[in-house]
Amino acid sequence: MPNIPDSQGATLFFNGVQLGVLQGAKPAFAAGGVQEVTSMRSPVLGSGQNARVLKQYNCTSIEPGTMQCSFLGAADLARNDVGGPGTLVFSWPDGEISGQAFCSDLQADFTVGQVRQWTATFTFTGFDA
Repeated sequence: MPNIPDSQGATLFFNGVQLGVLQGAKPAFAAGGVQEVTSMRSPVLGSGQNARVLKQYNCTSIEPGTMQCSFLGAADLARNDVGGPGTLVFSWPDGEISGQAFCSDLQADFTVGQVRQWTATFTFTGFDA
């Protein structure tokens, strides 16, 4: 069985303040602009009635990305922090993702008798931290 590291010890900081006890984080990065570049020299698959051209694409831009996270305890974030810029640092024992970001969504669950639970989405701006 391979040694697969878990997420224990991961932390999340926004503007130098740790955001509670991190339960989970989902960084997401995707291609933003995709352009078809199929040419007359593109490969043809099959023959006769079943012939079809293999389309070709190229990535013209990359989205800065988002970070969805959930954490327990005090968030040290408030309504006024939504939309505000800052430096987001997500780190784990053998790596880190950091960058300029803003909080694009903030939600809380205050269930009686339970630990406060927060979820937040941060959107990276594309600028370096």
